[in-house]
Amino acid sequence: MAADDGDIIFEIADYSNPTHKEAIEVMMAQYAEDPMGGGEALDPSILSSLAGELAKVPGAFTVIALAKGPSFPFLSATCDQPAGLVNCFMGFSTFACKPLVNVHDCAVHPDYRRRGVCSRMLACCEAEARKRGCCKITLEVLANNNVAKAAYVKDGYVGYELDPAMGGAEFWQKKLKDTAGCSSWLLVNRNAPTPSITTGTALSGFKVT
Repeated sequence: MAADDGDIIFEIADYSNPTHKEAIEVMMAQYAEDPMGGGEALDPSILSSLAGELAKVPGAFTVIALAKGPSFPFLSATCDQPAGLVNCFMGFSTFACKPLVNVHDCAVHPDYRRRGVCSRMLACCEAEARKRGCCKITLEVLANNNVAKAAYVKDGYVGYELDPAMGGAEFWQKKLKDTAGCSSWLLVNRNAPTPSITTGTALSGFKVT
């Protein structure tokens, strides 16, 4: 799928395409160094591996915006300036019993902001989500990123909540620094008796080595 908007083309990236691979690297590097992306450069080894690793993730897709111009000679002659990127992953809504699309990264190059690039990329995401039979699209946004929030609201996105009295959902994380140790424990103890777990009780006595 590709859409031409004058001097910018929007399409689903082909992770094996060198032009698209370079565009993903350029946009993710720029996004990571932006204050809204954390303000820290990504390791070059991560950038060079991204497209290949994304290709291994079932259902993953990336919408890229490529502008026509000579700014990046290592890309194609007709569409060579990365203007934006949206990385998406498949999820599942248990309440609707249908798949969903989660927007994991959404970035627009500074040179192309306030030109509707974000809206067009999200429209491409929505078209792909509908084609896959998804019930909705989810995304995360920093609380103080008012520019992005305004753009999302304009495109029909709202904060997630079930009951207003319970408040809106928050996005939390826990980084796993010792996954190898966890896997080792599971392998070593695969024949151990399964503990009895009662709903609503805390688990204790587990040790990761």
